[in-house]
Amino acid sequence: MNSAEPERGRPPRKLRWAVPAAAAVLILAAAVLLRRVLTPVLVAFILAYLADPALGWLERHGLRRGIATALLYAVCLAALAAAAVFLGPRIGRQTRRLYREAAGLARDYGSGMLDAEATEAAAGSAAENARPGQAAGDADGAPPGGPWAQRAREYVARNADRVASRVAALAVAVARNAARGLSNAANIALGVILVLIFTFFFMLHFRDLVAAVDACIPAAYRARTRDIVRRADRAVSNFFRGRLLICLVAGVVYVAGLRLSGIDFWLLIGVAGGVLSFVPILGVVLPLIPAGAFALLTEHPWASVAGVLLTFGAVQWVVEPLAGTLILSREVRMHPALILLALLIGGALAGAFGLLLAVPAAAVLRILWREFVMPPLRDMAEGRGGA
Repeated sequence: MNSAEPERGRPPRKLRWAVPAAAAVLILAAAVLLRRVLTPVLVAFILAYLADPALGWLERHGLRRGIATALLYAVCLAALAAAAVFLGPRIGRQTRRLYREAAGLARDYGSGMLDAEATEAAAGSAAENARPGQAAGDADGAPPGGPWAQRAREYVARNADRVASRVAALAVAVARNAARGLSNAANIALGVILVLIFTFFFMLHFRDLVAAVDACIPAAYRARTRDIVRRADRAVSNFFRGRLLICLVAGVVYVAGLRLSGIDFWLLIGVAGGVLSFVPILGVVLPLIPAGAFALLTEHPWASVAGVLLTFGAVQWVVEPLAGTLILSREVRMHPALILLALLIGGALAGAFGLLLAVPAAAVLRILWREFVMPPLRDMAEGRGGA
């Protein structure tokens, strides 16, 4: 047999690459179409993926996979419950107080605008009543309530049906919004329950899932594919674990620093800053704006502003550099602009589902770009490529 001829029974090389590529595109399209259903599953898989090294450590110390999964799962649930019990009521009180104060400001502003309009209307009415030639006795036969009450009664009499329809529409809108709120609350509760169930399942069988995927890789490409997947796994896992640890440390620094600064809503802003620290730019800029505004409203504004700036400076110039040096290796560092761009693209394409996949996809594409695209480009630039 001629060695140049393809082996019998094996598909052409292009077809062997086209079938997995087409399958990957179909799977991605189905995931985007079913993103609302698959979002709890994806969240659970990410949590199990992040917890797998801890489970491996427990297994190496003599615990079976099932016992290690149950133990770690119970510890994580206990930590979440303790955080909810300790921080939940305080965050709720500060949130309600912020809402009441914002509503009070809006109400005061609206009443001020109405008072101004009423003053102008009264001035206009007085000027109209003081026109020359008006008889002094005409005011004796005026209807009770003045001309504005008379006009209001005439408007209601002429537009009774329209007023009734608007009131009915308002009642229907209130009922619809209440039903929508209950439906959203039920969906959130169902999503949390599904995440808890799928997380335990994925934690228990994560190694089996990895082995099943590994068995589907062709033997000719298995070594190189494993090397690429190992690098992508190291990049994604180190990035996520590093960013989550940064979120925790930044949140503690924010809460302590803002509390010592004496500003209102210090816990709410500190927790929000810790969550937003997943993206370095957003974790500093967005919480700094309300923190600075509330610092200017304290009894000692300059001292509060100095405390706020010191707190955010500690996160930006101490926590982030230390994390970048000690936690994130050079291979897995990603520029904040790249992270922000990935989140914007993922959110625009697939909403919350895209936000969850944005950073891992960017890390994997970065590795694939260096593996498959950059070497041919370097060969072409140095003249080593083919004609």
